[in-house]
Amino acid sequence: MRPDKIKSIVKSDFFIAALITAVSFILVLLFCDIKYETGDDPIVEGILSGAFNGEYNPYMLFSNVLLGYVLVFLYSHTVNISWYFVNLMVMGILSVFTVNYICIKKNNRVVGALFAVLATVFLSNDLFILPTFTKTAAAAIAAGGLLLIEALFTTSAKTSSPPKPSASRIASIVLACILMLSGSLLRFLCVYLVAPFVALMFLLKVMPQWKDEKNVRIVLTRAGCCLLILMGLFSFRFIGIFIRNQSPEYKSFYRYNEIRAKITDTRKLSWDDYEKEFEANDLDVLDFLMFESWNFTDNDIYPIERLEEVGKIYQSTFENSAHPVARVIDAFLPPYFLMNPVFMSCFILGLVAVAIDRKSAGRVLLCFLGLFIMLCVFLYIGRYPYRVVYGLSFSLMVSILSCVSMRDIPGKGMQKALILLTAVLAAYQVPTYIKDQSYKDLPYNEYIIEANDIFSGSSAYDGIKYRYVITAADPYQNMIKHMENDSEHYYLCDFWTIIQGSFYYFSPWERIPLNYWNDNYFCLGGITMNYPDNQECWEDNGIDGLNPYKSLINDNVYVVDNHYTEVKFLYLREHYYTNVKIELVDVIDGFSIWKFYLE
Repeated sequence: MRPDKIKSIVKSDFFIAALITAVSFILVLLFCDIKYETGDDPIVEGILSGAFNGEYNPYMLFSNVLLGYVLVFLYSHTVNISWYFVNLMVMGILSVFTVNYICIKKNNRVVGALFAVLATVFLSNDLFILPTFTKTAAAAIAAGGLLLIEALFTTSAKTSSPPKPSASRIASIVLACILMLSGSLLRFLCVYLVAPFVALMFLLKVMPQWKDEKNVRIVLTRAGCCLLILMGLFSFRFIGIFIRNQSPEYKSFYRYNEIRAKITDTRKLSWDDYEKEFEANDLDVLDFLMFESWNFTDNDIYPIERLEEVGKIYQSTFENSAHPVARVIDAFLPPYFLMNPVFMSCFILGLVAVAIDRKSAGRVLLCFLGLFIMLCVFLYIGRYPYRVVYGLSFSLMVSILSCVSMRDIPGKGMQKALILLTAVLAAYQVPTYIKDQSYKDLPYNEYIIEANDIFSGSSAYDGIKYRYVITAADPYQNMIKHMENDSEHYYLCDFWTIIQGSFYYFSPWERIPLNYWNDNYFCLGGITMNYPDNQECWEDNGIDGLNPYKSLINDNVYVVDNHYTEVKFLYLREHYYTNVKIELVDVIDGFSIWKFYLE
């Protein structure tokens, strides 16, 4: 290749964006401990990798079965690799690269580099170090939406007309479609989270062009393309639903899962708030505790019709707990859920955008207004964990980037200020690469307690999670090895006891082995309640798949529970065995092992 050709490639927007993204990801690989943010992802990975029954399963809990088929193909033709996690990483890399590419392409090199560094510093940690499917899906859809709008509607400096088709623009549109489709397949509900911001980007691009009659037909045609792409996303969703509904057992599970979510995912209040409605429906405080602990897995005691009634109670009680406006205001004051670097970086970006392009001030304010409205919606419905706030903040950032274009080279004073700010942002990221290796300094038992305290709250932002080393420390190794080596017993683990801890024992890059949960242990209750493979796994171990609590007294069954042992004991006495007894067998790595038996 000729030197001038190499030089042109190195100077290209594509190369610079790829370089910034690659450097960021390589630094994470070298200096950070990559791990899942929530326990949901490793459970989905285990389903794909056949951990329940030795068969790769495409029916992911929250994702489109079409994505599941693609991943199962990869699982069945390779060994050891967790393709679910690789998919999250690839989507995250492409999302960050896309944002960086637009930053550099739309602006002069100084401003573009600043925006790209800012985006990488504040957006990449949640995609590279602490990923979860909700954040990754939202990022992919938002980045794809930004790229699509820019490719279709950005005007050139010389004319107000939309750009003509070219190879690079066609490639951009294809990548945009891939990102949006992959994000929607991973978590379709993120489409609703991101779509208002993409619509805002579209309107802010189209409105100035609409004034020129010559552009109307072109704009309408390309707007039609956007509509077709949106319809395509919904079409893939409906195809996935159609496929899963062909299996009666999975159709039943997904209906059950929707009803389960109305109970477990509705913002919680105290027993006093539910007491009247519960008693009117012949439910008591024990039932309330079973619902709160995600232990309502017995189908005979809690059939789906009963759960539907309970879900309505939870939702109506929450809606009537306060006036909607008061509920939103109470959540905003104090706004702890907004105290995170990603959200705060949007203010930095907004200020810088207005400073370098004052004409963009009105558009930037509209973007923040869009965020405010979306936050009010999620506060109203009571769903604003950090992963949702991250998705909204990512969408806000890309919508601001869409508003700003600074091609003129700024004055020397402004250049120096922008370069200094870029250096400060890069320096801000450095502490992220300094690992908190407490496991080397603390006694093992103290480290386990500290790690559990840090990672048990998956819905809130905590900066230490990104630096904290946990997977490399083999946490809970004594407990997990004990369960793995005990061939005489099967361990049913309380969902809240095990879900945010034990999975960090495994590297996210490696798949969970075939039949692993069938041979050793799994959650009692949780997000896989009524999942067919879970029921089959229990049946293989002599546990009633539909009513597992009946089997807690089996000779081969131990229960691991740190929180709701008494609730389980009282439940068994009330519904099955009046003479049931309980005995503490052992405590390993802070996990209490119990044996239920009949007197």
